[in-house]
Amino acid sequence: MVNLYGKRRSTKDDVIDYLLDCVLEKKLIPGEKIVETQVARDMGLSQGVIREAFRDLSFMGFFISEPYKGTHLRSFSDRDREDYYEVRPFLERTAIDWAISKGLLEGKDVFDTLSENTRQIISFAEQGNHRDQIFSDLNFHKNLVALSGSSSLVRSWEALGNLYWFFIHYFSSMDMLTEGKKHVLLLDSLKEGNYEKANYLLNIHFDQNRKLYPSGATRLEDRH
Repeated sequence: MVNLYGKRRSTKDDVIDYLLDCVLEKKLIPGEKIVETQVARDMGLSQGVIREAFRDLSFMGFFISEPYKGTHLRSFSDRDREDYYEVRPFLERTAIDWAISKGLLEGKDVFDTLSENTRQIISFAEQGNHRDQIFSDLNFHKNLVALSGSSSLVRSWEALGNLYWFFIHYFSSMDMLTEGKKHVLLLDSLKEGNYEKANYLLNIHFDQNRKLYPSGATRLEDRH
């Protein structure tokens, strides 16, 4: 069995999955302290494995560790949200522009991976499997950026902590099937060569998602 990065799964991956599920189920909320020893007791694992998982989740943008304050599920502010939604659509529009200028969108098979990503997004949404839909959605956008042919642009996109922001959508009222259908429209416009429409749809997509976020860092009343 492999993890999200195509490598054989480890116990650390199980810890990461457990903690991500805690976010999805709102057992952890933004700003809340997470204690290694408590997670180790809950899962019956060594603290060393938990620490490795915490490091990975910090790299993904979920956890913030501070001296004398411990580790917290990253909080977010309105400014954080606005900054993220300024940069991310810019990178994805840039990726499309670069792909066009390099002639990288001309092969008939160039959109096969995006088509499969879209199929998965819709399928998981219909199943109510929002966790896997999140990863399929992220794969769609990462593969969209990869069409640029620039590994540096892909790394810049990855550095935004996209997984964290997707998970935080669960503190909003996002309709996941509607989200999936947006990707169908975007992909169709790319296949048709209507790049002006594709950029417009990207802008609308991110602007609508930005407005779904609750104001402020935490919503304790939403805890399950």
